[in-house]
Amino acid sequence: MIRLLKTKRFTLLFSVIGLVLSALSIWAYTQFQTPSQTQVWIMTPQYGAKLHPDSCYFELKAKPLDRAGELKVLSWNIYKGQRDSWAKELQRVSVGSDLVLLQEVRLSSAFLDYLQRHRIYAQLVRAFDYAGASAGVMTLSTQSPVSACGLLTTEPLLRLPKSLLVSEYPLTNGQRLLVVNLHSINFSMGMDAFETQLGLAEQALLTHKGPMILAGDFNTWRDARVAALRKVANTLGLIEVDFTPDARMSVFGHHLDHMFYRGLQLIKAEAPTSDASDHNPMVASFHLLTH
Repeated sequence: MIRLLKTKRFTLLFSVIGLVLSALSIWAYTQFQTPSQTQVWIMTPQYGAKLHPDSCYFELKAKPLDRAGELKVLSWNIYKGQRDSWAKELQRVSVGSDLVLLQEVRLSSAFLDYLQRHRIYAQLVRAFDYAGASAGVMTLSTQSPVSACGLLTTEPLLRLPKSLLVSEYPLTNGQRLLVVNLHSINFSMGMDAFETQLGLAEQALLTHKGPMILAGDFNTWRDARVAALRKVANTLGLIEVDFTPDARMSVFGHHLDHMFYRGLQLIKAEAPTSDASDHNPMVASFHLLTH
């Protein structure tokens, strides 16, 4: 009898969850517009912002990203810039950064103004449009990438795309740094969509011979997701960054945000607190390796 009651409770719970997610899916369908093909927004200090017609952007005359072998990287889910302090805080935590990987960016007029004022190179994968502005992951840098390619994976339940951006930068030691900025699938009962998106990141990095960084909001809120992410990291020979202090957002005892690297020397890393988002930023400094 007790087992039967527990079974009924779980059945009721999953039925309620299913109804809530169905309602959210219908709401998302009416509020958000998804592009018919993958496109990348391009921002340059010289020419401002424009929507690139393809999923990949190329700039063969790009200059080295690092500063005489030094490289500072920030990764942060910026919560669509919904809190008033986002601009001031982004400027503060990104001081001295050569590379800034942002998730949940909404390319509002205020965000465009911020980019133009700071004369930043930026690329955003257009995952969807909301209230007249495109949203997705965005990578900012002090120098243009050689290439930047966007990829999308659709959330199974909400039916909204999640994005990843693969960027390549020349370095002063003659190598090229490959960077993947990712916002992972969140609302799924199983692992298929999550692992499919991780597989896209793995394939993007698999054949690269030089240094690499994989970072973002991985939504690793359960053991199976953490294990899948670590499996990909092990396959690629990536090292996970340990942060001190470590104020990364956690759900069910698991950190959601991660940064991995290979072919670089980690100098220091921290994940400080911030009131400008529901996530806290991750900041890491690296040296290039000689080869």
